[in-house]
Amino acid sequence: MSARAHGDPDGFRLTAAVHVPSLNEDQRDALLTDLREWVAQLVDRFSIEVRVIPPCWERHNGLVEALAALRDHERASFALTAAPTEAVDWFRAYREIEARLRDLAALTQCSVQEHRDAGRRREPLRGPESNRVGEQQIRGASQRSFGAPA
Repeated sequence: MSARAHGDPDGFRLTAAVHVPSLNEDQRDALLTDLREWVAQLVDRFSIEVRVIPPCWERHNGLVEALAALRDHERASFALTAAPTEAVDWFRAYREIEARLRDLAALTQCSVQEHRDAGRRREPLRGPESNRVGEQQIRGASQRSFGAPA
């Protein structure tokens, strides 16, 4: 899975992007082994804060998938066959993924000192209560959009 293939005289051999949900346990372990070094270099290269990529990133699937996608994009953008403009495309992708990583990391509430397991999803409201809440939200949105009734 490494971007630099051993014995490849051209330096880089492109492989398909990694679809993390399709990986079995051994493949996921191999991906994480490969990603650890790349993520460490990325954090150093761009001085990325813990609130963007927490130390326990590999324990959060959303962070793993976003980082794998960014790594794959970088591989393709800097391959020998890539157009010179691909470098800028990679920086655009980095900007988008950095924002997504920040959002995902905020949801984890992990810190340098502590990893927190993912919280449970809130169950959607059901029954008559959900209708009242939905009606109140719609009414509030309508009043904000069109002005409160006089």
